[in-house]
Amino acid sequence: MTKQLFKYCNGFLLLDKTYYNNCYWLDDMNGWYFLDSVNLINNGYKIYGTIDINYDNYNLNQLELYLYKNGFILKPTTNFKYYKQQYLWGGIWDKVHNGWFFDNIIYYNTLIKLGINDIDLNNLE
Repeated sequence: MTKQLFKYCNGFLLLDKTYYNNCYWLDDMNGWYFLDSVNLINNGYKIYGTIDINYDNYNLNQLELYLYKNGFILKPTTNFKYYKQQYLWGGIWDKVHNGWFFDNIIYYNTLIKLGINDIDLNNLE
């Protein structure tokens, strides 16, 4: 069986359950997340395209966000299924803020449109 490698967020997703070094297992995507594909491509892997996020697979009511530095934090409740997963949707887990840090403010607008609550906006009301 050919191992499937896809472009995913800021990196690459390999849909294979075999253990790999220098990457992170993503329970939500059922695959390995690599920040770089050079070693994979050098070993014969091919990128088959881009894999999209199906937000319907997540309980978005368990997430909030707020602006932080040059990006934002996506903060889950402690019972969120993927709580403390190293990467989620391209954000990296920040253990100080107990949420994923994103440096792409454009993605913030996407999440707001999906209905994720902005803590900062609610504090202004």
